[in-house]
Amino acid sequence: MLEANHDIETLRSGPYPYYLKQRILGAQGHLSNEDAARFAAVLAQSGTSEIILAHLSRENNTPAMAQTAVERALSAAGVSPLLSVAPRDCLGPAHTVSRRSVCRR
Repeated sequence: MLEANHDIETLRSGPYPYYLKQRILGAQGHLSNEDAARFAAVLAQSGTSEIILAHLSRENNTPAMAQTAVERALSAAGVSPLLSVAPRDCLGPAHTVSRRSVCRR
């Protein structure tokens, strides 16, 4: 599961106050679609077979925007894990997490 919280331009032009935009965009804020896309490509290249995008902002993102950004990065990286977007308001389908680690030591 990978956060894809906001589209940067939508956030910048949106209704949030400046201080909140800065916090969200900061180093300890939320992952943008672009951040998630880059990280998803790295994960998939390391063997991750399924990625679920989650914690999307209602005001600053849409499922389609997040999915498109990540799909482009995955395609550019030549990888194709199963990609889905978690629902915002209800339970989604159950997923099985394997015990195989993708961490390199």
